Order: sequence, then structure tokens, then C-alpha cells
Amino acid sequence: MDLKIITCITPDYVDMLHRFLLPEVTTSEVVIHWVNDPWAQHGSVPFLHRAFFKMRQLREYAKTPGHYLFCDADQRFFRDPGEYFASRESEDLDMAFMNEMKGQVCTGVIYFRGNPATEAFFASVVDSMEKRLYADQGAVQFMLRTDPPLKWELLPVKLFVSGWKKHRINIQPETILYHANWTDTLEDKVQKLEMAGRTHESAKAYDAKYGRVEPKRDFSHG
Repeated sequence: MDLKIITCITPDYVDMLHRFLLPEVTTSEVVIHWVNDPWAQHGSVPFLHRAFFKMRQLREYAKTPGHYLFCDADQRFFRDPGEYFASRESEDLDMAFMNEMKGQVCTGVIYFRGNPATEAFFASVVDSMEKRLYADQGAVQFMLRTDPPLKWELLPVKLFVSGWKKHRINIQPETILYHANWTDTLEDKVQKLEMAGRTHESAKAYDAKYGRVEPKRDFSHG
């Protein structure tokens, strides 16, 4: 499978991009969309503008057949995600989202295939954002409740770990990425990403010491 990873960053995220997001992505293509705005607090007007930009970009990508993974820039990869999604390719999954807060979707991580169904879904999300003034996550939640003709699911929380306080302890040797959301400042994000790296190394060391065989591929989902 050729997986294309997409992210949108502002100048404030350049250091995080090179320290945490890019180093472990060894086989998947990474496409970076630059937004020349300063970092903005969640829910602010500049934040909402970038959410519009993100969803419009994903709508355009969905017009072209292929496999895509959108990731916010405040994330740390521990291994290339291409192998995991290749293991799921035969299931014809249209979309998958990071699992956050009791089964709520997080639009900081979105896997999708480019096809008419996902293109229509992203178009509906953009339309909902414009008409109802939703942020991207609220619009996605709203559209998923309309029972769209998609095969979608939530990604496994031990492989795609949210920064929500009850999830961040789930970092395991097989974890693919950690998302440093639920923070107030850029400094907080960097601290959480550094902490996630130490936790991942500790988990691998613990398993090596006590004889657990680290799985080369994880087929669990849901």
C-alpha cells in the first residue's frame, strides 16, 4: 500500500515536525501544507479558519483514489503507520478516526481512502461547518450521526493514543503514534511529546527485560 500522510502546520510547529513527526516515517510519503499564521488557541477564530482549510484540503484529496492519513502536527510517530493500514487493506475500510473520550472521534487523526463516498462526506462536513458554524470535529460528529454510506471505525486506542488524560497511559511498545492534544500552550505540547517518547522507551525496555515478544504487526482494531 502507498500511504500518503498529510499535515498542516504553522511556522510555530516546524521544530515539532522535525523532532517528533517525521523521524520514524520511513516508507510513507509526507505532504506538508504550510499555513502562515501564528499558533492559535483551540476554538479561536484563527483556529477555526485552519479547520476550514484542513477539511477543504481533505475534500480535494478524496477526489483521487488512494490511501491517506491526515495528522495534526502535534504528534509523535513511533513507527511508520503504512504497515498497519496495509494489514487492513482487504477490509475496504473507507475512513477511521482517532478514538477519544468514550468513543468520540478526534479529527486530529483521520485515515481515508479517496473515493466518491469520502469525497461526499468531506463535502458535507465543509457545508455543515459553513452553515452551522461548527468546528471540524463537531461537524464530523454531526455528519457521522446521519448514517453516511461509509464503512468507518474508530482506531485502536493502544496504537493511536490521544493526549486525553485517561488515554495517554496506554502507550505500548506497539503504539504507532501519540497525539499531544488537550494542551494549552506549545510548550505543553513539546513536554507531552517528550514524555510520550520516554514512556514508549520504558515500555519497550520493560518488555525486553521480562520476555514479552514485541509484535511486529498488530491486527487488533476497534
